[in-house]
Amino acid sequence: MKIANDNSRLEELIKEKNNPQVKQEILEILHDSRLFLPVIFRKNRNSDDFAGQFGFDIVDVPDGFGGNTVPLFTSSQIAESNTLKFTSIAVTMGDLAEMLKQTDKYASVTINIFTKSFFELPLDDFLDIFGIVANHRIKDIKNEKLRQLLQSDFTEDELYTELMDLPLITPWVDKELGPANEFTFDENDNIYVPLFSDFDEFKKVFGNVHEVYSQSYTFSRSLEFFKDDLVINPATESVFLIQKI
Repeated sequence: MKIANDNSRLEELIKEKNNPQVKQEILEILHDSRLFLPVIFRKNRNSDDFAGQFGFDIVDVPDGFGGNTVPLFTSSQIAESNTLKFTSIAVTMGDLAEMLKQTDKYASVTINIFTKSFFELPLDDFLDIFGIVANHRIKDIKNEKLRQLLQSDFTEDELYTELMDLPLITPWVDKELGPANEFTFDENDNIYVPLFSDFDEFKKVFGNVHEVYSQSYTFSRSLEFFKDDLVINPATESVFLIQKI
């Protein structure tokens, strides 16, 4: 994936943000964009809180509705000339989404805030660009239609059609080199990445394993970074998906 450093096209599109077709193109461009994020660097890092994990705090800006928005800028020049007089760092939008999924502090992101041409996007819509579900929403995932399908006589095409855009829960652990997904094994010790339709299914396998925590991505996003074979709901339906090379 090529990350764009020139955001001139994005700036032009934002001027026409009320056009539904233009808005869709904005979302597509954001997927591969690097924007400037105002931050306050920390001297002391505390891995137990959100900002401490990254060594800085995101500058909070009230959104006018009782919440906070994440300010972003398309260029360092716009960031430096803005009302917010803070240091800005260049960050890819995919990395920012991974950060923001960990907190419920923000309601939206706003590009070129306090300028004539700005673009505000609800946080859930921003995360959706990358197939990510915010951590505080994981327990709300139900996928009842999927559960019904898994308990029926389905075809592989029917299953994949249903799965592609669904959020599924995956188990993760923190290791020395960073977060890594946890595995399960079948009776022949074959390795699988487990996917769960809902939080209750996740707890059946990992509820008593304190070092394992849940994350959620759409199935299509999961296929991008899981190369091992998969199993859905290993404690109940145990539907195995063999990755096609």
